[in-house]
Amino acid sequence: MRHLILSLILTAVTFGTSGDIEVRFGPVDQGQKSMDRYFVDFVAKARETLDGAFYEIRLDTYVDAFIRAHERGVAVRLVVDSDNYYYRDHDTGELDYSRFNPFVQRLVEAGIQVKQDNDRSGLMHNKFAVRDSTWVWTGSMNLTDTGAFRNENNIVWFKNEAVAEIYAREFREMFEDGLFGIKSPSTVESQVAMHGDSKIEVFFGPEDDPMGAVERHLVQAEESVYFMEFAMTADHLGEVMVERFHSGVKVKGIFDRMLYRSTGPYAEFAYLTSHGVPVVVYDSPTRGKMHHKVFIIDAEGKDPKVILGSGNASANGNKANDENIMVIHGKEAAQSFLKQFRSLFGRTSRVVATFHNFAPIDAAERIPRLTLIVSSNGVATEKLKIQFPPRWPQHDESVGLKIYRLRNGRQIDMTAKEDFTVTPKDVTIHSANLAREGEDSMIIVKVTNSLAPEIEGFYNLYIKAKARNTGYYPLATQPVIRVGNAEDHPYGDDAVQILTDLVDEDFSLLKDALDNCKDQGICELLETPTFTRRISVILKQLVNTRQNTEAAKLLEELKPFTNGSNRTNLFEELYN
Repeated sequence: MRHLILSLILTAVTFGTSGDIEVRFGPVDQGQKSMDRYFVDFVAKARETLDGAFYEIRLDTYVDAFIRAHERGVAVRLVVDSDNYYYRDHDTGELDYSRFNPFVQRLVEAGIQVKQDNDRSGLMHNKFAVRDSTWVWTGSMNLTDTGAFRNENNIVWFKNEAVAEIYAREFREMFEDGLFGIKSPSTVESQVAMHGDSKIEVFFGPEDDPMGAVERHLVQAEESVYFMEFAMTADHLGEVMVERFHSGVKVKGIFDRMLYRSTGPYAEFAYLTSHGVPVVVYDSPTRGKMHHKVFIIDAEGKDPKVILGSGNASANGNKANDENIMVIHGKEAAQSFLKQFRSLFGRTSRVVATFHNFAPIDAAERIPRLTLIVSSNGVATEKLKIQFPPRWPQHDESVGLKIYRLRNGRQIDMTAKEDFTVTPKDVTIHSANLAREGEDSMIIVKVTNSLAPEIEGFYNLYIKAKARNTGYYPLATQPVIRVGNAEDHPYGDDAVQILTDLVDEDFSLLKDALDNCKDQGICELLETPTFTRRISVILKQLVNTRQNTEAAKLLEELKPFTNGSNRTNLFEELYN
């Protein structure tokens, strides 16, 4: 209910000092003005010209609006992607190049000029329009029924002749000159304009390298980065956000459910969560995709900005697709998108979980045993839902699963007494009942003979925890395992031995590492963020389950390595 109320509040935002920039988020609830009506109204106000570049047009409401504009004398010109220009056979999925898509057919029959992107393999993925050479429309919404009524999207429109000319020039390159993809010339040096006090930058793909522009803005982040991304597979963006996170910048993100599962180790989710960055998967039971392509940077800082448009954070799309992104500088813009981000991100659970398999696992090999430790971290927890890693091979009959509990310091097999269900995608432990502290605050899940995937990379579980009188909330960070050469682990033998000893409550090697850092400045191992994070999780579990005072003391000593300190401040914090 709280999510729905926030959604209604945040669907209408205006800001600006020289003509308002209109922002809307959708989908909206029944009774509210739907996303398609805003575009119909935008078209209805056209007097002379209307140019639109849209990946897909698949709703009669939009077709009707274009035809009405054409019939009252407006010069309507459209560009769509070739895959959505021709008729597609619903049974075979094949394109019939001798027939139009039925929506394009209606437009053409009405006398409207519609062109496509020369049958390229790359996509004409834009979603922008220019009205009467003065108004601009952009955002993440396709002109489809799902775009308007099911998927999470944003739309932005405003009056600004300079920005309109930037988009009009790009449209002319496609519609008049037939230039798409890498053939399109870059004019990025003239794609900056002011809108009142707000600077606006525009980048087109692939010629302007829009994801390179995103990276440059991320590098400049000083306080916060929040993102909502349909597809997030650009390694360089993940690396920059991790670097910013470890420099003390707050970083959080939302991934789409479908792309999260289909991209698996190619996505940045596992990489980000392995470094402690809070990321969640959007999984509304009543709505469609999380289709935003948004970065919100320093919303409360000196240079607040929001990056939006059609371009997904993917390397392939950046190299081949026709895209556009817009960077709007200004607190009002950043704040409006931040509010929407918060409503979609929701709550996370304080429950912590970690694998006790510390070295990488060989690809395409049977794994003798995977051990997952989940502890309440002080939150009484009734149930756990553990989703298997995306693109992990489905378990066959040879795979075993057992559940253990701690009793007087020993792991006892309680599988026969536990209430749990297993599906091809997840396991739900209905009888988790984790106490706030003590041995009953921990549960151990062991999987035997699982087949590792063939694709090397980082893989994560996605765990949700349910406390009493609450729903299921995802963990703030998820347990990650690396598939690759078992002898090529990222930490080294010393680190693996430290982690192994900690499980047995042997702290001697960790103490030696801390002493070496304090006394001799040899801190490289402890400055490995993923390593120190795994140490912290194990120590927290020991504090929670055993009330181990030595583990609690070591947790305090590790804080300088886990709170984003730079190396200069590190030694001050250690000695203080």
